[in-house]
Amino acid sequence: MADPAVARRHDSGRGGDPRHRRAAARGSLLLETLIALTLLAIAVLLTVSLLTLEARGRRARSVGRQVLSAQEAVLEALRSGQLALESASFEEEELEILLDRSLPSLDLWVEVEDTEVDGLREVVVSARYVAGARLRLSRVPTRMRAEE
Repeated sequence: MADPAVARRHDSGRGGDPRHRRAAARGSLLLETLIALTLLAIAVLLTVSLLTLEARGRRARSVGRQVLSAQEAVLEALRSGQLALESASFEEEELEILLDRSLPSLDLWVEVEDTEVDGLREVVVSARYVAGARLRLSRVPTRMRAEE
C-alpha cells in the first residue's frame, strides 16, 4: 500500500494539500496587490507631472500676454507722439513709467527704418523675456506714418 504522505507530495495539484493551495493563493494575491499599487503610483506621478506642466504653461502664457500688452502700449505711445518715432531701447524704469507696472526680466526695444514710400516707416517692437524658465523673443512689426 502506498504511503499517503508520498501520494500527497506527488499530487499534480488536483485535490492536493489545502495548505499549499492557500499559500499559493496568498502569494498570488500579494503579487497582484504589488502590481496594482505600482500601476496606481505611476498614474499618480503622471497626473502630478501633467498638472505641473499645465501650471507652468499657464504662467508662461500669462507673461506672454503681459509682454504683448507692453509692446502694444509702446506702439500706441509711438502713434500718439508720446515717444519719438526712432529706434530706441528702454530701461526697466522707463518701461515701468510708460506701462504703469513692472515686468521683471523684460528687454524691450524699437527698431525704426525708412521704407520706399515717403513718410512711411517700418516699425518693429521687440521684447526678450523669460517665461517658463525659457528665454523668449517676441516681435510686433507694423508701419507708421512719420509726422513731418
